Amino acid sequence: MKEKKAVIFDVDGLMLNTEFVWLECWMKVGNDHDLPEFGPLFHKAVGTTGKDIEDMLDRELPFVSEEERRQLMVDVRKYGSKVTDDKLVKMPGLIELLDYLESEGYRVAVATTTSRDLTEYRLKKEDVYNRFEYILCGDEVVKRKPDPEIYLNVLKALKLDPEEVLVLEDTGYGVAAAHAAGCDVIMVPSVNEPTKDEEDVALAIVSDLYAVKSIIEETMECTNPKEI
Repeated sequence: MKEKKAVIFDVDGLMLNTEFVWLECWMKVGNDHDLPEFGPLFHKAVGTTGKDIEDMLDRELPFVSEEERRQLMVDVRKYGSKVTDDKLVKMPGLIELLDYLESEGYRVAVATTTSRDLTEYRLKKEDVYNRFEYILCGDEVVKRKPDPEIYLNVLKALKLDPEEVLVLEDTGYGVAAAHAAGCDVIMVPSVNEPTKDEEDVALAIVSDLYAVKSIIEETMECTNPKEI
């Protein structure tokens, strides 16, 4: 691996357990509607939103009325808004990794498809918001992952070349976006198992952020430490 100056983090499913909470919400709502086929469809919804989810439900649940499909999503959002705060936690190894990167002088940033308001709220709630030099959110770009726009914009803001950055992602969309931007990417899968496409382009696929820390310790050297 080439020497790096910065690490860019995704948020949901990588730093915070939100994807796991939403999977639980989809499963509960499916059961409440006596529609067990609904819950597992969250695996296809990860990394998408709005019209993309509507289209996916149209394809996967053609035997369910449009009205009921809309109600399913209303119930998911209603239940999710009630339980996410209570169940929100940091993913294992996050603080240890951030502490290590700070001690070694790496710059750290965030690139997430979640909105600015929600991202700031969650990161502040978990007391990690101020750990990042720069944060770019989904409502501040035109195209969503897997388009590389968000990563290209973070690179521009940090004034770094792609080869100077390591990206950490949990979804295939994120891995594809980082790779398309020219960055090395380590995948820490959340609710979906990695595909062959992700295996082909990811620098590594590991089980948690502790393993990411080990890889960085063993293979990377920061070329531009921050002055402390």
